[in-house]
Amino acid sequence: MARPSEIDVADVVVRALDAFTGGERALVAGDATGRIADNLGGNAIQWHRRALAAGGARATPWPPDGPYSGAIVRLPKSRAEREMTLHSVASVVESDGPIWLVGANDEGIKSAAAPMEGLLGAVTTVDTRRHCRILSAARPRNVAGLKPRLADWRTTVNLDLGAGSRTFATYPGVFAHGRLDEGSALLLAHLPDIAAGARVLDYGCGIGVIAASVVSRQPSAKVVMFDADAVALVAAGENVPSARAVNGARLADLAAVGPFDVILSNPPIHDGKSESHTVLAALIEQAPQQLSHNGTLQIVVQRRVHAAEMMRKAFGACDVVAQTGAFEVLRARRG
Repeated sequence: MARPSEIDVADVVVRALDAFTGGERALVAGDATGRIADNLGGNAIQWHRRALAAGGARATPWPPDGPYSGAIVRLPKSRAEREMTLHSVASVVESDGPIWLVGANDEGIKSAAAPMEGLLGAVTTVDTRRHCRILSAARPRNVAGLKPRLADWRTTVNLDLGAGSRTFATYPGVFAHGRLDEGSALLLAHLPDIAAGARVLDYGCGIGVIAASVVSRQPSAKVVMFDADAVALVAAGENVPSARAVNGARLADLAAVGPFDVILSNPPIHDGKSESHTVLAALIEQAPQQLSHNGTLQIVVQRRVHAAEMMRKAFGACDVVAQTGAFEVLRARRG
């Protein structure tokens, strides 16, 4: 059985919009297709936490100021992010306004009913079709325990990047498991030499771990942190204030910022539960156009992905800098 696509989920919502009573000025959160807002009419406001490769509304860490008459929310991927998203939406929807949470069954939409009820009260099911579900609750006049600001969700983790432990800020949906993953640790242990004043890009920066390591080793480097997630960039900006934070979904979004002498990345190879090499392939393919002459792309990936073949195709050559049983660090140079 094929997983429901983003279009499938949006179509389930569009078919049920006659039951949505908050359409006067609705907030539509996280719908990558744009179909829900289009069918609600001109008063609907789209909010995206993550930039879309195909364009669309600008990504921001928190919903635009309300009040809104209701909201339709695409189910976020992680439980922690779901909780924060529901709080953020409840903070801008007016009393008694409907809040819909929509997603596929295999994404966990059924289990999302309990935390939604804990925050907003009684939850009903509006519709189920195409292996998707729409949950609905009315925004109470007083939401007990509401956390209405992004700052309310800030936490910290202590990480050792190789030069002693330091504290990093993080937020829900940004940094998994509260520790440095094996791939990033391998990449940081084998960073290339970075010249004074070099222009360095931390691609898919997350909370800025790679950027922080670069700055600690070469304080004069001109570092840019790039991520699709606007919340991640808030954390990265706190953790590496000397670096520039840029939101976007493609290297082409950095055309006015580059070229770069070094691009470093631990690129994601999953989109939710499904494995996807889209981000990795686009990074490798587009990197030569964003590098200076003799500029370097260095990434860490799982060995089973065979990214070295992609690197050789894009650059003509690729070096294996380091390997473990699961990961490898690859380096290619333009020119």
